[in-house]
Amino acid sequence: MKLLLRLVSMVSLACAASCGHTAVTPVTGTPLAVVNPDSIPQTVHVIPFYTYGKSGYDVASQGGDGGFIGSEAALYAATVVGGSTTCSTPFNGGSSTGCGIVYRLVPNTRKRAYKLEVLHTFEGAPYDGAASAAALLADKSGNIYGTTYYGGAYDGGTLFKLHPSSSGYAETIVHSFGYGQDGAHPISGVIEVNGILYGTTNSGGTYTDKALCEAYGGSPNGTCGTVYSVNPATGAEQVLHSFGKPGDGASPFASLLNVGGTLYGTTDLGGQLSLCGTVFSIGTDGSGERVVHSFLNNPRDGCDPFASLIAVKGTLYGTTCCGGGYYCPHCQGALFSIDLSTGKEAVLHKFGNGQDGSEPVAAVTDVQGVLYGTTSTGGGTSCSSGDGCGIIFSFALSPSNPVYTNVYDFTGGADGAGPRGALLYSHRAFYGTTIAGGKKGLGAGIKLRQ
Repeated sequence: MKLLLRLVSMVSLACAASCGHTAVTPVTGTPLAVVNPDSIPQTVHVIPFYTYGKSGYDVASQGGDGGFIGSEAALYAATVVGGSTTCSTPFNGGSSTGCGIVYRLVPNTRKRAYKLEVLHTFEGAPYDGAASAAALLADKSGNIYGTTYYGGAYDGGTLFKLHPSSSGYAETIVHSFGYGQDGAHPISGVIEVNGILYGTTNSGGTYTDKALCEAYGGSPNGTCGTVYSVNPATGAEQVLHSFGKPGDGASPFASLLNVGGTLYGTTDLGGQLSLCGTVFSIGTDGSGERVVHSFLNNPRDGCDPFASLIAVKGTLYGTTCCGGGYYCPHCQGALFSIDLSTGKEAVLHKFGNGQDGSEPVAAVTDVQGVLYGTTSTGGGTSCSSGDGCGIIFSFALSPSNPVYTNVYDFTGGADGAGPRGALLYSHRAFYGTTIAGGKKGLGAGIKLRQ
């Protein structure tokens, strides 16, 4: 499982196992924002409202950033494969099942279902991207920004923009990654801070560590990744930091988080002692990069944070895919917090005990002091070679009595299996995606409501 989680550059991106114009609802700062948290579901039902077919496979990345943005009126996301039957950037064992799409789901009230509208079909290098694994970002003008892992002028991935036009959406490649010591292969999406876009790449940059970043991080050439900024008005890109120095993090999978002008993020690898990944911070100008926390692995700490962070009242919250303390096959992971005033980390929950979920790879979502998230495996159902189909969980942030709850076990049937993207909360319901299950076995869009 750990190997599958890290083989980003190969088939795992495409088929990873579980370890008239409608305006876009603007999402500012981070694409993991909560929309209208007016109540919290107590008694819940999961409704599979869309099954992915030939139009696109919703295979989220190992980082779990893939998921919906928008609201219940219009949901936006991207897929890694699907779309066109041909792709100029083959990445699935030499054959191609398409380069992926950007799509919108809108309610079809007569059928009580959602209709899929393809906004863009990726074509691959050198003129387009391929394999969009991250959550999208919408600005106030209705433009949509996203990244692709492959494609572009150097086949190192792209930052793209879809802007509304009279005929739908038109695409512009804002930046092609992979030239020289530029970053390459972004798995995460971008955030916006004061008109500038910021993100991370899984490979590229100044430093090479083949034993770590290629063998375990999935970097095609052993480079260890970057933090970058892009001016969307001019397309000017700047590498703010190259990962890979001793003691520093390496191989970031997750999007960044802006807290008061300081960017926070995670790296899957690197850090002190166990090389189990880090939480880091950096200024928007690239200054002051530092390791906030180095993960230590079992039994004291988590390991391999693939997910983005969120901030709630001066505290960061996130998940690790591995570690946590339970030594059973695929029974791993932790939910953690970091106090921004002290830098102290605390493990809030250790996944993998009994029929609990395992291997969370997606960011959590805060709804009025309760964190909601998913695990990619585990639970009380049998799929993924008997490891479980994944769960939806909640964690109430009470200082005196925090409560962890297994909200729902995926079955691998119509409801899907292997949720790897963050949940979107909109008008008393959660929306999410799975990478497997559904009627065609290619994943499903689900709605969790009262």
